[in-house]
Amino acid sequence: MKQTIIKSVVVVAVLLWSVQAGATNKEISQENLRSFGEAIRIQEYRCPVAALGFFKGVFPKGDRFKIFCGPNEDKVYQNLVYEVILSPDTDTVINDPENGRVYVQPWRD
Repeated sequence: MKQTIIKSVVVVAVLLWSVQAGATNKEISQENLRSFGEAIRIQEYRCPVAALGFFKGVFPKGDRFKIFCGPNEDKVYQNLVYEVILSPDTDTVINDPENGRVYVQPWRD
């Protein structure tokens, strides 16, 4: 199940990347946020619901997203904000030796 969810997040990233065309701070749809929330929880971070998210741009490690978690889709917790990087390179290992494609950490400004 873990690999299936990670793969679905990667598919979301590819779709978002093709739609973004370089536009940063574009809001992520609720449907796509569900996959990001699953990826955050799989890596054992607290995220009841991924309530809000933005594409932050393409970085050397991959596509970078800022995801806000909350108790529901209408509210966010200030202390549950994550950086999610999706690597386009299947051979790149980013923080996760098993999957290597999804990197999650608390957001740092």
